This record gives sequence, C-alpha cells and structure tokens, in this order.
Amino acid sequence: MFRYKKTSFHEMTGISRALHIGGMVLAGITFACVMAFVFGLVVQWIWNWLMPGLFGLSEISYWQAFGMIILGRIIFGGIGHNNHSHSRRKYEQADRGRETGKTFRGDAEGLSDYYTRFWDEEGREAFENYVKNMEEK
Repeated sequence: MFRYKKTSFHEMTGISRALHIGGMVLAGITFACVMAFVFGLVVQWIWNWLMPGLFGLSEISYWQAFGMIILGRIIFGGIGHNNHSHSRRKYEQADRGRETGKTFRGDAEGLSDYYTRFWDEEGREAFENYVKNMEEK
C-alpha cells in the first residue's frame, strides 16, 4: 500500500517550496476574485429586490453593482478592518520613548525599562536556578 509522506514547509526543497508558495498565491487570488464576483451579485440582487419597489429606481446590472462597491470603498473606506488608531498609538509611544530615553512596549506605566534592567542584572541567573530546580524534581 502506498503511503503519502507529509513533509513540513521547512523540509521542502527550493523548487517544491516555490511551487507551494506559488500555489498558495494563486489560490488566494482565485478566492479573492470569486468573493468579489459573489459580493457583486449579492449587491445587485439586494438592490434590484429593494430599490425599485421602495423608491421607484431602476434595476442595475452586475457591473453597476460592482462599481457601487468600489465607490463605497472609496467614499467610506469600509469593507475590512483597518484600525489606524492602534498603529498611530504605537508610533506615538515609540516617539515618546526616543524623547525620554525609555522604551515603551504597550504598558501604561512605562515599566519595560525596569524589566530590561532586571533581566540584565538578575533575570538570567534566576531563570537558570529555576531550570536547575525543575530538573532536580
């Protein structure tokens, strides 16, 4: 009986790794195109179901529905999760760290410089003692 040997990504050779990455990219592009097509159809169907009856507007084609999606993305910047405030906060903390000489890693009290100093002075020795005690048990 033939058995398929599953190899990890790190065990692959250069050519098979390139083919694997290329296949994943192609699959991702195909999935994105299919989802865009389906989303356009859904917008067209909902528009043609609601708008002519409610507001007396005419029905739209698929490409008009797809254009409305793009226009909505341009105007409102939606359809996706873009948390710009989080990345802006990260850069502001980094700027404060350069100004004050302290490093900020997201902690509100700025304790990371104490952590770094503790690890340099006592942490390594304490960790080695902990490992030694765990191995003796």
